[in-house]
Amino acid sequence: MRKEYLLIFVFLFCFSFISSEVSVNSLILKVSVEEGGFVSRNLEITSEEGNLNFNIVGINGVTLPQREIYFNSGEKKNLELIFNSANLDSGIYVGNLRIEGLEETLNLPIIFEVNSPELSFDYILDVPPEYKQVSPGESVLTQIKIFDLSGGGTANGLGLSNLN
Repeated sequence: MRKEYLLIFVFLFCFSFISSEVSVNSLILKVSVEEGGFVSRNLEITSEEGNLNFNIVGINGVTLPQREIYFNSGEKKNLELIFNSANLDSGIYVGNLRIEGLEETLNLPIIFEVNSPELSFDYILDVPPEYKQVSPGESVLTQIKIFDLSGGGTANGLGLSNLN
């Protein structure tokens, strides 16, 4: 009987050190903005008691109005990120939001897509229902339809297009 209580105590004691200091409501942050535009996104963060520091790493056009926030134990707060494409060309930009706590550092991936106002193509990715959930190493069947929006396509499919 004493061994069982000792095992439970050891398990709970060890588990308390395994639990995470910081949690975020998203595993990745992906934002799309038109060229020359901007948008603000909030990220919900839960933390143990103490200060968290925030930094944007490896990506232009993303800023943080607040770089440090104090948390009470278990408290949830929102962190605002501003995505501004004013000085960026159309394309996809990738970086990280680094969250530094007392004992833990998290890197949340950021994907910032700057869309051109002139679309030259679009696509539809169709995944049949039987492939919506697959295991690692299994094959997946998809159908991709590409549409030429520039008006240069032919009746037989996509043709050469003048994209001036």
